[in-house]
Amino acid sequence: MGLLDWLTGRSAQAGELRLSILMDYSLLMISRGLPGATGVAAVDWTGLTSAPTNPRSRNLARIVLASLLYARILVVHEETRLELFTRVGEAATDAADAAWSPRSGALHFRPWNLAVCDPLDTAALGFPLWPWLMVAKQDIEAARSQAAIGNPRTYVATLKMGRPCTVAPAGFLIHLDMPEGFERVFAPASALIALASLSGELDVAMQRQLAGVLLGVNHYYGSPENASMWSEAKAVVAAVESLPQPPVA
Repeated sequence: MGLLDWLTGRSAQAGELRLSILMDYSLLMISRGLPGATGVAAVDWTGLTSAPTNPRSRNLARIVLASLLYARILVVHEETRLELFTRVGEAATDAADAAWSPRSGALHFRPWNLAVCDPLDTAALGFPLWPWLMVAKQDIEAARSQAAIGNPRTYVATLKMGRPCTVAPAGFLIHLDMPEGFERVFAPASALIALASLSGELDVAMQRQLAGVLLGVNHYYGSPENASMWSEAKAVVAAVESLPQPPVA
């Protein structure tokens, strides 16, 4: 079953899948982005339907939701839109090429430092947006009481299925809960964390699918400034439809 078959074959559900991204930036806030400091993150996927799903269906759902999250961050976060678009495109291109070889097709993003203009702090070096140290969820929860104010943050993305409509041609949408505070870092980082974590868990065939969808999203927009409100589901549907479909037996 391909991605397109999975999308069109889903029955309407209030919620299909939930992705929670826990991010702790305490050390970086304290160090002001000094070299060697890094954010700490954990990713948790939760199925919201009672019907059993096989591993392939679950991975297809995760690819769709992670791609929707990427597209949504492109839409809502103008400051880092160009860089995010470029870096995801580069990583997806490399991953797609690698997936056709014996190498792993996991996504690898270039290091990214967000420049911060603070006239009162000439020593500030900016804030790294990538990489992050990936840990278990309980490790971040255990450090919550000692974390700096505003940390950790948890972004929650939910894949919702329903009837097809103008903004959701295949009937699926993303609902994203983004707590206020330090969005300049957490928003773009959430997309990279989700994509990198997911790609590292997939087999080569699924990595190829993920890379193809991300490249398709970028192709749909053409240019990052074309990422407009409520376009993310349409971008992902177009990306899925552009993937090579397996031959019919």
